[in-house]
Amino acid sequence: MGLALLVRMGPLTSALPYTSYVDEGFILHPSAHMVSDTTWDPGWYGYPSLLIGSTAAVTKLNGLIDPDVARQAALTDERPGYDPIGPASMILIGRSLVLLASLGTIVVTMFLGRRLAGRWAGVVSGLLAALLPALVVRSAIVIVDAPATFFVMASILAASGATARSRRGLLAVLGAGACAGLAMTSKYPSGSVILVALVVLAFSGLDGREQVRRAVAAMVVTAVVTMPALLLRTSEVRDAIDEQVESYQGRSSTSGYLQQLLSVKEVGWLVAALAAIGLVLLLVRPRTRVLTAGWVGFATVLLLSLVNTSYQPFRNLLPLTPFLAVLAAAALVAGARAVATARHWDARSELLAIGTVAVVAVAVVGLTGTRPAVQPLIGVTDTRTEASDWLAANTEEGQQVLVADQLGFLPSDLDRIPADVTVASILENPPAADGDVYDLVLTMNVDVPLAGDWDVARTSTPTVSFGQPRKTPRYLGLGTSFAGIWRGNDELIRIFTTAGDDDDGGDDD
Repeated sequence: MGLALLVRMGPLTSALPYTSYVDEGFILHPSAHMVSDTTWDPGWYGYPSLLIGSTAAVTKLNGLIDPDVARQAALTDERPGYDPIGPASMILIGRSLVLLASLGTIVVTMFLGRRLAGRWAGVVSGLLAALLPALVVRSAIVIVDAPATFFVMASILAASGATARSRRGLLAVLGAGACAGLAMTSKYPSGSVILVALVVLAFSGLDGREQVRRAVAAMVVTAVVTMPALLLRTSEVRDAIDEQVESYQGRSSTSGYLQQLLSVKEVGWLVAALAAIGLVLLLVRPRTRVLTAGWVGFATVLLLSLVNTSYQPFRNLLPLTPFLAVLAAAALVAGARAVATARHWDARSELLAIGTVAVVAVAVVGLTGTRPAVQPLIGVTDTRTEASDWLAANTEEGQQVLVADQLGFLPSDLDRIPADVTVASILENPPAADGDVYDLVLTMNVDVPLAGDWDVARTSTPTVSFGQPRKTPRYLGLGTSFAGIWRGNDELIRIFTTAGDDDDGGDDD
């Protein structure tokens, strides 16, 4: 667990007070609305409400300590546009909740690996899950896939104990259904994990029909309790899902799910190959056959719902990856034991063999995948923070600074600047400055026609710039609509000096 926390903590504060991942706003804007209006209803259902509501609830509690939380949440709720989000503590709270779910996934994976393939397979399962790049890079950003993955694995673990003829078995059935409901209200398709419990119960030899009803009832009740809109706003939820699906129709990925699966940036060929062997082993063994078959059914349903579109982000398959770690661990342990048996090694030598192959596999995953995947996410500073730092140090009271509204600066960043700051749309002529000229103008790299003074500034040589210019501007083909665009942490910001001496030693673009 310490290893898992170590590789996941680095990106937790990256880019604050700005977001560091494009989808964070889809969770945080509804959360800000819930905090601002003190309501249970996020008002948007393209994603389920569990992470949205949890983030809002903890942020609201934080507001008891910091009274400015409600004001900043209200600004986020009222201001049009996707990029500016506050308070920063809400971003950190959302990421921390995802981190807790990610760590919980590793714990559940270890228990499931132990139950299916023995003690040492449980340990190896946890080590692989701790370092799988697909899980690591999505463990400290506000994203619904990580909580969905935790509840999927928790449902599978509960289902593995559903055949017990005791009160413990009943609790496992209810737990499997409840966790499936939580998986659904984390990310809609993940609710199909209930299939695992249903398959297990169908072949349990118990009163399967009654147990199935209990599992499904637990799922439905949990889903409605954690997302009341499923019952109270059913048509709006359905419309939001349809709209979300339609919004992805025109997109395409540069690589498909299989290619991404085999990439060391996600899972890698080594873990994938071992998982294929482990799948055969667990399907052959009578004790693990039914649960594994249930997982295959769940994976098939999930894949069939995703492969008919050209847009295939691997995060959609994240709920499947921890079980791949279990399968790979089962293969590693079985292989080491087979070698030990063939060579007539004693128990100590067998354990040494298991430890050796586990260390090699974990080292390969960590060095070829995890390390290069995580390093770029650590210590990210948004160019808006860099620009506001520069302005705070290089302007003074009485000077006038013009800032493009579409850059998405947070008010808290602009408040640090001693000069008088005017924020205006880059698509309109800005208001006249006192003295008819602004001392500094901040613009962006766009491909749309600019209004008057903005275009004049763009044709000059910038005094200083932050971020990386792109051969193809981010906004190409998007016309004049900036409202729903995430600018990214490396957005090019150009600062032009329009009055006085412009030679301050800054880096020219």
